[in-house]
Amino acid sequence: MKALIAMSIFLSLSVDVFAQDKTGAKDRWTVLTVMHSFDREFSNLRPFLVSKEKFQDPKVRAKIQTSLNVLEKNLQAERSQTIEGNPALNLNFSMMSYHFKTTKHLFEIGSFEAARQNLNATTGFCVSCHTQVPVPKMKQVGNWPGDLDEPATFSSAEYLFITRRFDLALEKFDQLARSYPSSSMTLAELGTLYNRKIALFARVRRDPKAAVENLEKDLANKKLPAEVRENIQKWILNFRTWSADTTKVDDMKIDALMGYIRASLPAKSSQSVLPSDPELVKYLRLSGLLFEQLMKDPDGAYGQEMLYDLALFEKQISKLYWYSLYGPYLRECVLKYPKKPFTKACFDLYEENLREQFAGSMAVPDMVRSTLETMKKYL
Repeated sequence: MKALIAMSIFLSLSVDVFAQDKTGAKDRWTVLTVMHSFDREFSNLRPFLVSKEKFQDPKVRAKIQTSLNVLEKNLQAERSQTIEGNPALNLNFSMMSYHFKTTKHLFEIGSFEAARQNLNATTGFCVSCHTQVPVPKMKQVGNWPGDLDEPATFSSAEYLFITRRFDLALEKFDQLARSYPSSSMTLAELGTLYNRKIALFARVRRDPKAAVENLEKDLANKKLPAEVRENIQKWILNFRTWSADTTKVDDMKIDALMGYIRASLPAKSSQSVLPSDPELVKYLRLSGLLFEQLMKDPDGAYGQEMLYDLALFEKQISKLYWYSLYGPYLRECVLKYPKKPFTKACFDLYEENLREQFAGSMAVPDMVRSTLETMKKYL
């Protein structure tokens, strides 16, 4: 019953939102079809999205394939004027369409963990669209329907994180961390839990004071493993350093912000950051700012540079802290900006990423090789 009520609210709010634009009903329902199909199919796939082992189980492959087929079909529909008329939505939908095509292909050739990671990252496209549509006063849009008050388990919290219901995810992560070890999590799950919490405070909320307050409450649980407690103390120090920083990065104009980001970029060839890395909190924070700026002005003077810089940050944090979308950013950087200043750098990083992704495979899939050959023409 709760799920049905939530779905009804979601549908009514979504209709209100799209009714504000001046396109026809056909366009509104084209967009809504994509939205609601993702909600439905992600609900069907829920047990497999949060578990590497379950996603690879041969017994469920037919079910996963069915959902992937449904989603691909809806993404192949004619793009509506609602999307075409908004630069941010247009950019987002272009990246999402190819990203999902690649995800489905990875699943079909047996690269199951890469497909699961990509599939979980797909909801990032959903939430970025929801930040662009007009929101009626006093109404919230974008919550995924479903039963939200189930008991706190690592699986339920992770699913909330995947579907970008961040406040609810954080509540469950807090409960689990502060009741450890009676919360029955493995040490690996506890590590993932903290990766998520740090990402939420540094990237989504960008609130260092709230992070310190939250993490200090966790330290009250003396049963947390020594290594975890040591990392928490390091994170608290990093957030306090951020809080004391007088540089008002969030208030910078775009020219100053891009200069600040340029001076803070990770090295292209560096390894992914670790939980104790002092650069972690900064990378998460700046990637959040870049994402926000990209959605505000994707066609602006810094559009291509933002795609490249965001990909560099995402590459560092993706494996541990975030379901990442840096592949689509790089591809868009090449195809949207042929023979521009960052085109070659984006292509090189994209090609490197694909070689890493298919390392150990008998052969790079034809679709991937074809994409690379097409992209080379834009250099």
